Amino acid sequence: AMDVIGLAKEREDTAGQAKPDFSATWTLDAARSETPPGRGGRGGGGGGRGGGPVTIKQSATEITIGMLTYKLDGSESVNQVQGRGGMQEVKGKAKFDGANLVIESTRDFGGMSITSKEIRTLGAGGKEMTVQTTTSTPQGDVSFKQIYTKS
Repeated sequence: AMDVIGLAKEREDTAGQAKPDFSATWTLDAARSETPPGRGGRGGGGGGRGGGPVTIKQSATEITIGMLTYKLDGSESVNQVQGRGGMQEVKGKAKFDGANLVIESTRDFGGMSITSKEIRTLGAGGKEMTVQTTTSTPQGDVSFKQIYTKS
């Protein structure tokens, strides 16, 4: 019986830990980051999401990354994003896994379902954010890491 109480107490302690706050304006450190496949060599244009600084706002219940807002309780959030053929719906779920923020999202791309998983972590005393992205497509999985610095 002692083990069960110990385990419950441990879970409580974990649940009570302060979640990292990603709120800031972040700038991609291109020299230390991997280029997302299919984004290179398109002659400028900033490469979509990887281009300019990204602003993150976080509250106790949700996080907004650029134009996308997610609930932090793991329930589904639906965002509209500009795609090649107009507005696209992106469904996503965000939750904390320890000190990591995990966002899993799905979008329909020309009749194909594309899923991506981002794992965001803070480092260097909160001055750096690492984003590890894995995208699953019918052609297979693609993974890349990007490092952002706080502006």
